[in-house]
Amino acid sequence: MNRKPCPHCGFPHLKSTISLPTNAIAADTLTEVCRVLNLDELDVVGRSMLRRRVEARQVVYALIRIRTDMSLEEIGLAFGGRDHTTVLHGVRAVAERAERDPMFRQILLAHWPMLLTSKAGAA
Repeated sequence: MNRKPCPHCGFPHLKSTISLPTNAIAADTLTEVCRVLNLDELDVVGRSMLRRRVEARQVVYALIRIRTDMSLEEIGLAFGGRDHTTVLHGVRAVAERAERDPMFRQILLAHWPMLLTSKAGAA
């Protein structure tokens, strides 16, 4: 695997091999979610399993599902080749968490209210 050197330390890191989505709406959605949640885009697109990053990734999936006609498979491919079932799980997880977590629901209401009224998880 050809890894680019890190601009900070000069050593190659896995993070530098991760690419951002090329679909303009998907890329803009990723940027928007990362700005609101104060996260780095490459961290959200990457393989990290840290809760904050996973939840942000799931919000991005759900928003892209609403904002585009991209299939679950296309969304997964745009995010590092993830399986369509991973994307579907993420979309459903956003709806489920919004029901049980009032603070998460408030964040969604403030920034992306369409997630609370949409059937984004419908396959």
